[in-house]
Amino acid sequence: ARTAAGAGPLLALVRSGPGWALAVRGTTLKPPERLLPFPPGFDPAVFQQMRFEKAGGCLEIAWEDHSMGEIAVSPEPARPCLQVRRAKVEVDAVRMTARP
Repeated sequence: ARTAAGAGPLLALVRSGPGWALAVRGTTLKPPERLLPFPPGFDPAVFQQMRFEKAGGCLEIAWEDHSMGEIAVSPEPARPCLQVRRAKVEVDAVRMTARP
């Protein structure tokens, strides 16, 4: 997400062992700081529903009905950004909810 102060964490879909995960990185492309694994059966070729809910300095990430975890983010207002490198992606919607 981008804030008035600049870029926030980067979430990238990556292979992790036999499955997939979201790699949570800082604002640089260094090795992942944290991996949030998808449950078995996740298929990146199928439309997915991801939910991002922000409350203060915490961003909760969920896939379908499965909570993947929370990460620390800036508490200031931010705009989500979607980045893809060397891949084709079809996106129906990116939704982020801010809770008071």
